[in-house]
Amino acid sequence: MVHPHEKLPKSTGAHAAILGGNISMSRVEDHPVYDPETTMVLYPGEGALTARELLEIGQLPQRVVVIDSSWNKSNGVLIREPVGKLRRIKLETSVSAFW
Repeated sequence: MVHPHEKLPKSTGAHAAILGGNISMSRVEDHPVYDPETTMVLYPGEGALTARELLEIGQLPQRVVVIDSSWNKSNGVLIREPVGKLRRIKLETSVSAFW
C-alpha cells in the first residue's frame, strides 16, 4: 500500500511484486477491499502480534498488507480505510538493516 504523495517507481514494493509471486500493489485512494477476518497490516504498535503469537492461537492471516511508504507518511496510510480497520501483525524483534 503506497501513500498518495509517493511515487510507485521509487518504492520497494515494485521490486517485490516482480520477484514475489502473489503480490499486488495499490494506493490508498484505489480503495481496495480487504476482509478484516483474513487480512492484517504489517505495522508495529499497540495490539500488534507476531506470526509466532498468531500461530499459537490459530489465527494466521491469509493476506498481509505492507505499507510501502516513508516512515513519516506511513501513518497517513494506516489511518485511512480500509487499512485502518485491519488488525496488526509485527515482525519479531531483530536488528534492522536500513539503507
